[in-house]
Amino acid sequence: MYQLPPFVEANQEAIFSFMSEHPFALLMGSDLAATQTPLLLHRSGDTIVIRGHYMRDTDHYYSFKNNPEVLVMFQGPQCYVSAGWYSKRGIGSTWNYMSVQAKATLRFYDDEQTRTLLQELTHHFEDGRPQPELVEHMSDGYINSSLKAIVGFEAELHNVRATFKLSQNRDDASYIRIVHELESIGKPQELMVVAEMKKRRPHLFEG
Repeated sequence: MYQLPPFVEANQEAIFSFMSEHPFALLMGSDLAATQTPLLLHRSGDTIVIRGHYMRDTDHYYSFKNNPEVLVMFQGPQCYVSAGWYSKRGIGSTWNYMSVQAKATLRFYDDEQTRTLLQELTHHFEDGRPQPELVEHMSDGYINSSLKAIVGFEAELHNVRATFKLSQNRDDASYIRIVHELESIGKPQELMVVAEMKKRRPHLFEG
């Protein structure tokens, strides 16, 4: 993972918050089989455990069953940054982005554990909605047929690395210009990057 010192995020609270806000993660196996899936995250001290599920009878199912070692990737906002916005010219343009990667060994659930996971997943994403659709509202026949098609898992993350590349290596004048130009574009990705850059600026150029 690209990890130049200005862009490495070491704050564990910030990293876990980012992962929780972007739970639709990519899991990649050793033979490049990959899948994206929503995850539940639990943190206790320095330990982070993920839980999720994926479809059976797929390339990634067989890959993960044969070798449960996976790379987990959490992706956040990203956008192009033109070097024309820098105070110093003659420098290449770049891309700002936020990303966390970790390694994990999957432990697979039985049907009852998977059912419990589905209950927790639906509550996590449905609670507070006007008409929440919960596992408790679904028929046993539907749930049992679903359990034949999916499998749950959990894993403790290790070697967690975060790169939040947000123009921290530029001077203050360039930083302000980048924020202004991205705001003028006004697209969702650019505005999400701007919001993060604004939070960080007061601490970047002190002294």
